[in-house]
Amino acid sequence: MSLSPLLAALFLVLAGCKGLPFFSHAPTNTSDAGQSTRTVDGAFKRARLELQEPSYDGESLRGRLLLSPLEAELRIDKRLIESIDLTVDSVVACDTGAALPYVIMDVLAPARRDEDILLLEPGFWYGKEVRILLFAEHATRQPSPQCVEAEVAYHALDVRNVARVRIRAERSSPHSPDAGVPTGGASEGPPRPESP
Repeated sequence: MSLSPLLAALFLVLAGCKGLPFFSHAPTNTSDAGQSTRTVDGAFKRARLELQEPSYDGESLRGRLLLSPLEAELRIDKRLIESIDLTVDSVVACDTGAALPYVIMDVLAPARRDEDILLLEPGFWYGKEVRILLFAEHATRQPSPQCVEAEVAYHALDVRNVARVRIRAERSSPHSPDAGVPTGGASEGPPRPESP
């Protein structure tokens, strides 16, 4: 068995538990090219975050993640690594609102390089296709829900809790490749940006 050169993932199925210390999203000191920086809390008010064309296959939520700073520029990792830059804060059943157990992944990623960093200014959008694993039906043999609402948070390099989005998605049938529905209205959102 070989590991992916980009990501080696180990996951645990937890009932939305965030009390474990190794899953903490607390501010930390990081080092980037020998430069020590302090990570600050953005209180989810630093950027606009959207997931365009969301879909849900019973295990993963997929779509094009879009990010745009509101008032100040943000240093972001262009790779947008799920479970490092994106975290799932909660998953609930659409019909009852009951909290659902979901997968929290711990990912080992290659060291960040200078070319992975982008200084994103207000008024500009950055977008990337993402896949966020929520359930491991194939491993747990537990059926996943038909419809979920997930709250996803984004964390930049120097700012934790930059923005969050709540996504409602129904499980797609084999004949329906795209069955996700963003909550909060039927607006078309921003124009679809080009990937770098």
